[in-house]
Amino acid sequence: MNSTSKITVHYVNLINQLTVPKFVTQKGALLLSEILTVFPIPGEHEHIVPPFDCKVTVQLRGEHNSLLRLSVSDWPDARLAPAVKLDFVVEVLNPKVGASVEGIMALLDWCHQRIIERFEVVFSEKVKQTFEPITQ
Repeated sequence: MNSTSKITVHYVNLINQLTVPKFVTQKGALLLSEILTVFPIPGEHEHIVPPFDCKVTVQLRGEHNSLLRLSVSDWPDARLAPAVKLDFVVEVLNPKVGASVEGIMALLDWCHQRIIERFEVVFSEKVKQTFEPITQ
């Protein structure tokens, strides 16, 4: 009998002067506290400086045994520095879909929706207003 033991959906977001040009200082620093709602670091300071490494995992509510991991870290090999990588990862442990393609696809859609919901609250309203589709 085939079964699925875990489903993982992982989205990666690049944050740098190309993706958020209005949130970079003249000195080239990223204004992370204006970009991400998880970064209002208490106290007085100029800005957050590398290295960036912030991770949190939460148990999601709902019918599935699922976790959401949010990770903000340096992206040292990005074309334009400074750069930060923001990962959203949803894992469903022991999904009750067996090997059904329809069940797996529905669960992937559910995971995608959880990431979109978190994207909407992690990125600030101010920065979301500047997002445009990337064309190549």
